[in-house]
Amino acid sequence: MRTVSGLGVVAFLGGIWVALSPFVTGAVPATGNPWVAAVLVPVVVGVTVAVGAVVGLLGLWGHSLKAWERQSPAGEPSGRPRA
Repeated sequence: MRTVSGLGVVAFLGGIWVALSPFVTGAVPATGNPWVAAVLVPVVVGVTVAVGAVVGLLGLWGHSLKAWERQSPAGEPSGRPRA
């Protein structure tokens, strides 16, 4: 599970980089409409990858949390010390 979670984080960071790359590399035109295809496409693709990675990570973590709760003894809160 840690490998899959790590890949999700890498995908998220890669998506953010792709979305920011036109601005970092100077591909945005100085005059006129700044949202030309050379800028718009990487931003849309990067945001889509980043959002997909976050959704995947949330699903993975939710599934892991359910599995963790199923392993706890019945009637006891999982992971909490008894008072």
